[in-house]
Amino acid sequence: MPLTLKELEGEFLKITGPREHTRIQDIKEAQGIFFLCPKCFVTNGNSNVGTHGILIWFNNKNVPPEYTPTPRWDFTGTSLQDLTITPSILIKASCAWHGFIRNGEAVE
Repeated sequence: MPLTLKELEGEFLKITGPREHTRIQDIKEAQGIFFLCPKCFVTNGNSNVGTHGILIWFNNKNVPPEYTPTPRWDFTGTSLQDLTITPSILIKASCAWHGFIRNGEAVE
């Protein structure tokens, strides 16, 4: 069953300075998103303890080129509840989660 970005503690991010960002509520100002890894979240009993996060920077939102990870992702939606990110997301960390964010849900 897909997990929602709300369940994965999703938060929009806005860059505030060199290598600095803050959490914000408004998708219109967002330059990226941070959420818990869905695969590790389930493995850890739906807990954020021991679960790494995933950081995605958006295309066309003036994210400096030195900010990682890359590439940048396209997005549509008005909030965490209906956010869709393309293309797919591949985590090269130990869990190797590969999935999508579609309509506010993380799906494989």
